[in-house]
Amino acid sequence: MNRQEFLLELRRKLKHLPPLEVENAILYYDEYFNEAGPENEQRVISELGSPAAVAARIIGEYAVNDAEASRAVPAREKRVNPFWVAVIAVCASPLALPLLIVLFALLISLFSVLFSFAAAGVAIAASGVAVFFAGFWVLVQHSAVAGVVCIGTGLFLAAGGTAALIGTVKLTQYTVWGIQRSIGKLLIKRGAKV
Repeated sequence: MNRQEFLLELRRKLKHLPPLEVENAILYYDEYFNEAGPENEQRVISELGSPAAVAARIIGEYAVNDAEASRAVPAREKRVNPFWVAVIAVCASPLALPLLIVLFALLISLFSVLFSFAAAGVAIAASGVAVFFAGFWVLVQHSAVAGVVCIGTGLFLAAGGTAALIGTVKLTQYTVWGIQRSIGKLLIKRGAKV
């Protein structure tokens, strides 16, 4: 038996393995013969034994590796029976629906408060601008002191209203980000349990 006959017989004995595994085995033993050189071909064949023995060893290793790999992979996801999902949904609805409504109401309340802060900031800034321009009128029509006080008050209100508006926008961004993050963590946690 020569190298080509050995590899051909080995390929026939490995026909029940996946094609990639067969090709990897043939490449491995072909390389083994290449490293030994053509002058040592018979010595390599006697070292390896019959192609059937080599094939049995490869198939055994493949079976062990496949069993270890399947053991390492978590058990297949259990299919959820839709009937039981419906039963659980019906049983949980007297508690779950009110909780969802309360959660939704809390979110609406939170965003209403944030919106009212933003509206107040806009109103304060707008009144500050109005007082600022009214200060020039007071400056011309009445006393200089009263005009300067109006202009200063207008600037103070405009700056405070703008700061309140910017702070409310930032607070709203952090609130939305926090809600998204909490929901994401909850979904990841629920996904890990399934």
